[in-house]
Amino acid sequence: FIAASDHAHWIRGRFVDDKGVLTGIEAASITPMIAPDGRWLKDTRYFDTEGLTRQGNSLFVSVERTHDILQFDLGQRGLSARARLIESSPEMKTLSVNQGIEALGVMPKESPYAGALIALAEKAARGAAGSNSPGWILGPKGGRLAVNKIGAFDVTDLAFLPGGDLLILERRFTPFFGLGFRIRRVPIGLVKPGALLDGEMLIEADFSQQIDNMEALMVHRATDGRTILTLMSDDNFSLLQRTLVLRFALDE
Repeated sequence: FIAASDHAHWIRGRFVDDKGVLTGIEAASITPMIAPDGRWLKDTRYFDTEGLTRQGNSLFVSVERTHDILQFDLGQRGLSARARLIESSPEMKTLSVNQGIEALGVMPKESPYAGALIALAEKAARGAAGSNSPGWILGPKGGRLAVNKIGAFDVTDLAFLPGGDLLILERRFTPFFGLGFRIRRVPIGLVKPGALLDGEMLIEADFSQQIDNMEALMVHRATDGRTILTLMSDDNFSLLQRTLVLRFALDE
């Protein structure tokens, strides 16, 4: 796996399992992301990295505070490749500080927008007319969409199932309701410009279970054919929080 830290580092490793049960991580390494000018990315204005997705030999990373998307072409340099700023929607610049693009993905082949990036913001900008979280399909046929805001949950990541449907990971963290997360499933045919994304709730959990600040979601197909969802939490550099990896099999 490859993950991204909040402060612009690549985290690479290999999950270890025993008969399908996750038991640990091995061969882990941490490498700084490199800015377009060759500096460490964490020492530039692009230090607040959040969303991550892969397309072929390229990794795309969203930067929350500047509302930009960076592309890293791995090529011969691997994770030492320099970032390149890609063109995105000017509307993204209207998002609030520290509430920008949290979720990033590549539209699957089952969509008319296959190959385009999809970017979802954590929440609506301060002062926006509504509370729904804005998002964009980036590309020639793309445009704006939104995620239906339900309760105190905010968008933290997205992933696509093998059949194409979109999964949206959301996190709740409020003094009154406490900590929680949920995953919603949206049929891929409904993911298009102008759409208000909603869907079936696959799971919801709170602090009465073993969870934390769940911010990352990955989907893969196991050797036995099951669809596996892997979630990771962000400890926010806090002694009161944990970095957890949770794994679930989707019952289909």
